[in-house]
Amino acid sequence: MKSFVIKSDFDCLVLLNGKELGLLDGGELYCKVDSNKFVLTFFPLDNQTLPYSCVINYESGKVNCSSKLCSVVELPMNNYELYFAPYIIKYKKPHQVANKNFETPIGKLEVKVFNNEYVGGVSQVQVVKSGELLLDYQATSFISNVNIQSQYVSNEYFIFVSGLVQDYEYLLAISINESVFVSLELIAHQVEIHEDCIKTLSKCFDIHKHGKVNIYKVKNGKFYKDEDYLVAMNENVSIHPDLIPYAFFEALKVGDIKKCREYLTADLNSSVDDEHLKSYFGDFEEVRQNVYTNDSSSVILVYRNDDNYISKICKLSMLGNNIDNFELLDA
Repeated sequence: MKSFVIKSDFDCLVLLNGKELGLLDGGELYCKVDSNKFVLTFFPLDNQTLPYSCVINYESGKVNCSSKLCSVVELPMNNYELYFAPYIIKYKKPHQVANKNFETPIGKLEVKVFNNEYVGGVSQVQVVKSGELLLDYQATSFISNVNIQSQYVSNEYFIFVSGLVQDYEYLLAISINESVFVSLELIAHQVEIHEDCIKTLSKCFDIHKHGKVNIYKVKNGKFYKDEDYLVAMNENVSIHPDLIPYAFFEALKVGDIKKCREYLTADLNSSVDDEHLKSYFGDFEEVRQNVYTNDSSSVILVYRNDDNYISKICKLSMLGNNIDNFELLDA
C-alpha cells in the first residue's frame, strides 16, 4: 500500500481512476493505492487552464508521472507527495503597462514594458531608438507596479525597470553604452540601488529569521556579485528543545555554521570541522518532521533529484538540549 499527498498550484476538482477524489483549493488531498498504476484527472475551477489527466506509475521502487506538470517528493515508508502545475492555454495579446523616454549617452531612447496577464504570464521589456528595436527582453516573471528610471552606478549609465513579483521586489538593469544589454535581473525581498552598487536582501524564513545580503558591483556595464553575508534578525531567540534539530538544520542550510555549533555538544563540536558539517549533509532543500516512522529522535531532509525530490532520515542523539551525534540514512 502506497500513500499519496496531492497538492496543486491551482484550484481544481481531482478524479482518481475516473472517480471523484475531492476538491483542491489551496489545501491537499490524501489517497492510498494498492496498484502500481493509476490515473489522476484535474478539472480547473477557472477559465484560463485546461483539464488534463496523467498516469502515475510505480516501477523499480520509484514513482513516475506521465506529465511534466508534476514533481514528486519521495518520503519514508511508501509515502509520496505529488505537486501539480496548471496546464495553461489561454493567451491574450500583451498590452503596454509603462513607457518612458530618456536622454542617454547614446541619444534619445524609449523604454516600454508589456504584460501578458494570463496565469503564469511574463513581462516583456523593449528599448527603442528612432524606431529601431535595440532590446526585446522577456522577463523571468510577471511584473506588477512597474516603474522605469535611469541612474548612474559607479559612473556607468543604466536604465532600471523595477516592480513587484508577487511579494518580492523585482529589478532589471539595462546597460546603456556602446551596446544595449541586460546587465542584471533580480528578485528579492528588498532591492536597493546605490551610487556604487546594488544591494539585495532575501529572507530565509528560518527560526532565526536569517536574511542573505548580496552586493553587486559593476564593471564595463556588467554587474557581478562582489560580496554576500548573512544577517540574523532573531539572533537571541529562545528555542524550545523539540525545535533544536530544526534550528540546527535551518542554520546549516543558510550557511550560519557558528549558529549550528551552538546546538552541538562540546564533544561533537571538537570532532567535526566546518567542511565536514557541510559535506556530510550536502545541499538539502528543507528539513521536515518525521511522521512516517516510530523514531521520534529523527527528522527528514529533502533533496532535489533531477526534476523531483528524494528524502533521507537523519537520526539524532541528544544530550540535554544539544545534539551529541547524527547519522544520515536513506529513507
